[in-house]
Amino acid sequence: MTIYDIRFLQPVNLRALTTTAPSAASSSAAPVFSTPASPNIVRYEAATTYITPPSNPFNLPTVKIGVILAGRRIYPWALNRTRPAIERAAELVTSPNGSLPGYPMLINFRDSQCSETHGALQGIDLYVKKMVNVFIGPSCDYSIAPLARLVSYWGPGGIPILTAGALVEAFGDKEVDYRQLTRVQGSHSKSAEFLDSILAYLEWSHVGFVFHDFKFDGKSSRSDCSFTVEAMFLNAKSRMGRQPWHVSFDQFRATEKTITSVVAEIEKHCRTSHLCITVLPTIQLQTSDAQSPDDL
Repeated sequence: MTIYDIRFLQPVNLRALTTTAPSAASSSAAPVFSTPASPNIVRYEAATTYITPPSNPFNLPTVKIGVILAGRRIYPWALNRTRPAIERAAELVTSPNGSLPGYPMLINFRDSQCSETHGALQGIDLYVKKMVNVFIGPSCDYSIAPLARLVSYWGPGGIPILTAGALVEAFGDKEVDYRQLTRVQGSHSKSAEFLDSILAYLEWSHVGFVFHDFKFDGKSSRSDCSFTVEAMFLNAKSRMGRQPWHVSFDQFRATEKTITSVVAEIEKHCRTSHLCITVLPTIQLQTSDAQSPDDL
């Protein structure tokens, strides 16, 4: 893990930034906030939050944070849910009793659109404009992958990137691709280890997997469920010495006939003389008036 000394961060002229005329996307009068517990002046704008101390006699540099998360509510860790928490944490950190007392802080919020293109472009834009010392997000796997690879080569030692996502097993590569990536919650590999410990304890030697995934058409991405099961599948394959039985289907387009067929396959391949566990996520039957994820 690399430790960064914030004394070497390049300062930014906050006075010039906060007195600049607001853009069309910004509100005409950005609210200003402060409390006795946090005497810093907090200025909220449409896509930016500025935290400035009452005075800065030691000319402390500005800590610049780039938050790149999805804007739509259907995605986990969407901006409208996470921004208040990030801002509150920044206020506490820069307060007199915080870990960075007296440091100015500039937080830029960008929409990744959960896209492998837009997420990386937002990160590149912040880097080119010298507006970031650390990234928070993206959280979507396809969005964070290209950016997490790039940040290792930016600056003398790279730019740290923190995320609550990136749970896929491949993101565990700290030697080459994801040297600057820090995941703040357990990955799918941890779920796989948990399942593996159950199989070992019960001495079960056969396991089958049933999971939701989209039909491969060259356009659709793999489902979160597919990524979750992947680590379990590989662990089970290693334990069994052969490829476990598995079947997938699109739960959003599943019909009663599809479910019946899947259950029949489970009975055929798993209900043998060997004990078997089937990892089965919640099955949702789509009716004619149900909304697809794209309609939300």
